Amino acid sequence: MKKLSALICIIMAFSALFAFTACTEKENGVTIKYATFTFNFTDKNDKARTENVTVKLYTNYAPKATQRVIDLINNNFYNGTVVNTIESSWISFGGYTEENGILTEVFSGEDVYGEFSANGWVGNKLTITKGSVIMYRDRTNANGNNYNTANCRLAICTSSAAPFTASNYCIIGKIEDAAQLSMLEDITALRYKTTESEDGDVTVYNRYYVGGVDTIAKKYLNEDGTVNAAGDEKGLLLEDINKAIEGGELYRTAGPIDDEAFDDYYEAAYPFISAIGSATYEYFYTLPYNGMIKVSAAKVTNNK
Repeated sequence: MKKLSALICIIMAFSALFAFTACTEKENGVTIKYATFTFNFTDKNDKARTENVTVKLYTNYAPKATQRVIDLINNNFYNGTVVNTIESSWISFGGYTEENGILTEVFSGEDVYGEFSANGWVGNKLTITKGSVIMYRDRTNANGNNYNTANCRLAICTSSAAPFTASNYCIIGKIEDAAQLSMLEDITALRYKTTESEDGDVTVYNRYYVGGVDTIAKKYLNEDGTVNAAGDEKGLLLEDINKAIEGGELYRTAGPIDDEAFDDYYEAAYPFISAIGSATYEYFYTLPYNGMIKVSAAKVTNNK
């Protein structure tokens, strides 16, 4: 009887091991999981849509970042967050909530170590392609190294022309479904609308100032208001620094900005922004023109 019990235990142990192995997908030795996000939005035809996007996660390539995303999904962190940036080749979501048209930034705790080669991590073999999903990190910090500033925001590359590189951003996975990729391209079209005018069609963007340039500009000034050594090194003029600060203070309370107001700010801040080598979209998010795109649900599975 004891031998029979032992045999049964062995069979049960092997069965459990087989069951675990069978439901754990691997690709070239890399453990694969799947994260599915549900987006709710109004499309260009004013039709309400609910669409799923499934991300194939390569957990071994970026273990810290991938585990952070998995933990956040399991804790319902992404539910209720919004797509806060729509560009022609990428979108970003997961770092903001919205209420009455006002965006509120959310954080998940400490920032994540950047698992990419420029930061000393050589284990990530993924590249930027259409459908790549990255941990979005800070692009505006004037103090130098921003490599370890990813927190909870994710970016989806809707084109291989997205302004990210595998050597400088942590890629956690990719979207492979063709229909989902096509749907994401439809979403990028929501970043602008075309209106008619006496002079012809006009393209209008819904821009949203999130602050930053005025704070950064102040870092190039001494206490007496003169340009400091860092500003001198970049060839910054006091007049341009002050214009950037004034423009930032003018729109520091985040809210929708129409094209005329944006042009005024851009004219004031551009000499400074150009000198420090930062893109304008780092300070302004382009939102869908016809309402917010919200994440209503997210889940993680071991297979599709």
